[in-house]
Amino acid sequence: MTSLSFPKPLYAFLVGFAVCVLASNGPAYSTGPVSSGNFIRSATATLVVPAAPNPIVGNTVLWTGMGTDNGDLIQAINNNYPADTLRSVCSNLGGNWCVGATTLHKTSYLVASTQQEIAGPQSTSTPGSQVTQKYVFDDATGNYTQTVSVNGKVVSTLSTSSGHALGWGTANECTTKPCGVVPAHSWINVQIVMNVADPNYIHTAYPTGPGVTGAISTSDGGKTYTASKIGMPQWDATTI
Repeated sequence: MTSLSFPKPLYAFLVGFAVCVLASNGPAYSTGPVSSGNFIRSATATLVVPAAPNPIVGNTVLWTGMGTDNGDLIQAINNNYPADTLRSVCSNLGGNWCVGATTLHKTSYLVASTQQEIAGPQSTSTPGSQVTQKYVFDDATGNYTQTVSVNGKVVSTLSTSSGHALGWGTANECTTKPCGVVPAHSWINVQIVMNVADPNYIHTAYPTGPGVTGAISTSDGGKTYTASKIGMPQWDATTI
């Protein structure tokens, strides 16, 4: 992943938080950063889970994330990879996916890529199921709480002290190259709620790659942004 950068709104911003320097990113949709002094209070999106990549190689990750002013990346994931010997719930996925709440926590400002992964419980999702990733700021603790649900059932939660979220985005990622051909898929019922209204936030939305569809909109002056669907095209990650 690349270093922290703002020229192409939050996509570059989010990418700058990733821990794996050899990872490659495919189609994406990003928003942010927020206006000065503002932050994202909550964000929700639901993945309609596609079939597994073909072939099943590498580590393919479908995620939404929020980069924060502390240098963290709040990032629930839905990923697929070949069978391993770790004997976890996700050790033999086959055509299924592994889901869970994670945060990439910034541990040093002296080294740009120094991050620690904090992970919640893991579970699995099957093609056609719906995985909801919800992030909520808690005023009482100052933490963001992640809740990951599969078809309405909560399977993973995580609460971390991460500062304030400056933007939200989603991307396809191959963290162990190469990966397979990732089928087209959609994120539905997207909602981003600001701490205070931010009418200019809509101008930060940035699709990356041909075939990305959908866009956020607001009906309350920029307090709440929604998208009924953000579509991601098929991504061939076999030659990256």
